[in-house]
Amino acid sequence: MGVHYSGEEGHFYEKIHAGTVCIYMAFMLFIFFVKNSEKWFLDNKAAFLLLAVYLAVFLYMALRSGFAGLAVFLDTHIPIALVAVMVRYHSLTGSRWTLNLFIFCAIINAITGIIEAIYQVRLFEFDPDWVVLHEEYFRASAFIGHPLNNAIFTVIALFILLALDYKPITKMLMGTILFASLFAFGGRFALLFTILALMFLTAHYILKAINNRNSTQLLFISLLIIVAGGAGAILLYFIIFNGFGERIFAHHLFDKSANARWISFMAFHYMSREEIFLGVSADKILGIVMRINQHYEMSDIENPFIIIMMYMGLCMFGLWLVATLYFIKSLLNHASLLLKITVISYFLIASTSNSFGRKDANYMIMVAMVLCAKNLKAREKA
Repeated sequence: MGVHYSGEEGHFYEKIHAGTVCIYMAFMLFIFFVKNSEKWFLDNKAAFLLLAVYLAVFLYMALRSGFAGLAVFLDTHIPIALVAVMVRYHSLTGSRWTLNLFIFCAIINAITGIIEAIYQVRLFEFDPDWVVLHEEYFRASAFIGHPLNNAIFTVIALFILLALDYKPITKMLMGTILFASLFAFGGRFALLFTILALMFLTAHYILKAINNRNSTQLLFISLLIIVAGGAGAILLYFIIFNGFGERIFAHHLFDKSANARWISFMAFHYMSREEIFLGVSADKILGIVMRINQHYEMSDIENPFIIIMMYMGLCMFGLWLVATLYFIKSLLNHASLLLKITVISYFLIASTSNSFGRKDANYMIMVAMVLCAKNLKAREKA
């Protein structure tokens, strides 16, 4: 639906997905079921503030330079606030089914990625001009497409999995599959963050067991570390001798992709002071990328915050940042440690690609799953 990105000036550069339209329709229906509108608003003030800011930014940008490029807000950002409001009222059964379905999809996607990486084939066809198809080292694309989007999706799934009340053996088996797929997708920062987060969690739970003088829990954690360490060693051996994850081992420090993230900051050198404060159109951003590409190898601005700042301008960007931070704070409130790590993991890893600066489903998926997990815990306690 919508107009393709090669459309004329004045149209949306990117298509509006059918799923996005369903979310808008669902929200309109949802409004009719609200009984106490004042309480409804107060319970979701962070989401409504974010929604109001997005609508104000959308109107400002449309009046400033036309509708071209604004599909990213209709398709990626505004639905996040709507979903956040609706998921809050999800039933206990609905939340559990949603989380189970999400984990199932993540495991299927991970297995697909691992199979692709082992046999160096793609199970789905893509545009032959897609840059990922012409990389030196193979990266799996699975169902989601871009390897970095796959990596972000997988990390979200891994920490949501650990936050749920599955049996330890189930968590270990599924977690191993998800962790292995990070090598297949070749997401270096995603893998590094996951390893550091798992080390932190291990130390946290060991110290907690020692402080509580819980010898049984400490013994269980120790056995789990031994088993997980053995499984990790076997997994690493399998990965190395089956050839996938080559990009991570070959470019574990720096490469052209990592260099492009630093080059992205040069975009501001091609903008006037007025443009920095008021923002520029999508056409102008594409023009800046082409000008940078004449001197440095860079296909896109690999930083969502830079893209959004260029779109909105510094004035509106400050307003958006405050509303987004307040929304993130609402996600972290009353969340378990694992859910907090899930939220932090998304924003840290997503900042290494264009992610929510262009089109990104993972942002909304993360918000929905974290709220479902919080909802599940709160209703179970009640």
